[in-house]
Amino acid sequence: MSQPQTRSRSSSSQGLRELQQELNESRREVQSLRERLANTTNSGGSQTSPSAAQSSQEEPRAEGTTDSGAALEQARMYVRKYTTLYMLWCRLPSSMFPNGPALDDYSPTDRFKNDDTKVQGQLDDFNEMFPPALVPITKESWWVPVFKAASSQQRSNLQGRVRRAAGTAIFGCTEDDLKSSEARRERFGALIGLPAAETNPEDHDHFNIEVLHEPYHGKMDTRTIFLNPRLIKTLSAVLRGPQSIKTPDGRLSTMPGADTVCSKWAVTHTTPGAIAMACVLTRWAASPDVQFHEHGLESHIDWQAAFEGYLQYLNDGLLKEKSSVRNIFRTWDEALFPNSTTRHGQRPGTSRGHREDVNGALALLNAEEDEEM
Repeated sequence: MSQPQTRSRSSSSQGLRELQQELNESRREVQSLRERLANTTNSGGSQTSPSAAQSSQEEPRAEGTTDSGAALEQARMYVRKYTTLYMLWCRLPSSMFPNGPALDDYSPTDRFKNDDTKVQGQLDDFNEMFPPALVPITKESWWVPVFKAASSQQRSNLQGRVRRAAGTAIFGCTEDDLKSSEARRERFGALIGLPAAETNPEDHDHFNIEVLHEPYHGKMDTRTIFLNPRLIKTLSAVLRGPQSIKTPDGRLSTMPGADTVCSKWAVTHTTPGAIAMACVLTRWAASPDVQFHEHGLESHIDWQAAFEGYLQYLNDGLLKEKSSVRNIFRTWDEALFPNSTTRHGQRPGTSRGHREDVNGALALLNAEEDEEM
């Protein structure tokens, strides 16, 4: 057998092993979630009367609803929406419910100051998009495991949709380019800013990355960051499905299909969390990592830190009305929601800024002239 054929077969075998690894992990996650939900449902039975115990086996009934099962499923749907459009990963989710830290002097500008303010900011985002009729569900003792399970499942959905179903269209590459860790490392390492193996994850710069810019001139640029079309394609694939970026003319399809999450979730504009999520997922999809977790096992990239850094940058720019950040939202909304009447960059946000790369990006943003673009 020739050497190229040997490499091809080796790459295929590695790709199959990775796919099997993903499948096995997904199965373990599903089984674990089932066990956790069963435990939370069955807990506390010995402390209640038989009639109360029987009632505790039923799913909760949200105020203003008639179908408790439908209410719980609707609540899970909103968690999936929250994970996608607001917080890809939450810090200390068990501290968010039932009422969070309830800080009297909380200000959005202090959102990333400490753990309490982080949780408060997350909870404010959640309460803004979560229907009041379903709020009683979040007061139940079993709600946090349900919240974590729904969020984890959504991240699993995102990884499959972006890399396997839409990856070739996002990166304009072949399936072989994305099939294995080594293939992705070799083909896209420079594009996604893959750090050297000996690099401390805390020292990794999440902003001076080629795939985030359009055009890229070898350094972080406030005028071009978050404008790479690949990032917008990723969000389109998430909201409207992979077929939305596989059109004959190469343009995005913005048809409001009834079965897309864009329609089901009534998404009419981009959010800071959605853009930050798309940036992280785009980088991850071309990384050596097999699974989508907070810390990349193969890439050694802290994906959660990257997400929070991007979120803080966008929120801070909106809060300070920076023209380059307004242009980011204008560009994304014109591409994804050309007929929307909601204003661009609708959700102002906050600041984190404790890591050097985030501080450096913010310093460039703060030094930017405030004239209209």
